[in-house]
Amino acid sequence: TTDKSFTGKLFLTIILLLFWIIPGIIALAIFGPEAKRYPDAPGAKGLIFLNKFIFWIIIIGVLLFAVVTFLAVSSFSV
Repeated sequence: TTDKSFTGKLFLTIILLLFWIIPGIIALAIFGPEAKRYPDAPGAKGLIFLNKFIFWIIIIGVLLFAVVTFLAVSSFSV
């Protein structure tokens, strides 16, 4: 077994996501894969969940942006 603990990294990532979104996403990209290697370590399940949640939030945001942009552009007639 390992003495890994991800509670501090989970706390740091949540604080970064709340106050500075881009550094929070970068921290999650760094800490998330490491947490997947040790899923039973304290805090790892939280990081894994947060990684999946933020991934889907970003995907939904990009899709909504694309749809709104398409609708805005297609509403202009030449």
